[in-house]
Amino acid sequence: MRSQVPRHVFDVNDAMPLTAKLMILFGAAIIAMATESRFQKAYHEGISKKDIWEPAFEDVMNLVARLPRIASYIYRRLYQQNVQIEADHYLDRAGNFAHMMGYDNEEVKTVVSYVSVHTCRPRRRECVGPYHSSGGIGTLQSLLCFRGSNGRAGRTPARTG
Repeated sequence: MRSQVPRHVFDVNDAMPLTAKLMILFGAAIIAMATESRFQKAYHEGISKKDIWEPAFEDVMNLVARLPRIASYIYRRLYQQNVQIEADHYLDRAGNFAHMMGYDNEEVKTVVSYVSVHTCRPRRRECVGPYHSSGGIGTLQSLLCFRGSNGRAGRTPARTG
């Protein structure tokens, strides 16, 4: 199943202190998933340029499927005494994310669906820019995702006036 996160990804997060910033934990989990990269394996085996998109696409699909589990794991580890909630595979992606976070009422599911649709705004250079500027033929999709997801991590709000 695509959404199955390898155990070592959670082990990496568990090794980090509870005082670590959320985006550091999230980024570490994304980087830890690079060990499972189909793209990296195919690249080192000499896959042709015309076929390289296939393992890259598979890596992206795996990342997208696993990120809600990773995000909920980090949240529940830090704020819910590490009491984890297993996925409900009968729910859609947003509903399952809300469920794993511990929020099962309909209003929360509606908000989560809204947020997942509006997360990435194309006019924001940290949304798309890092993906385009860091990619090359040998770039792991997990590294691109890490760079893109940390576009706003740690920034302070702009001053006004």
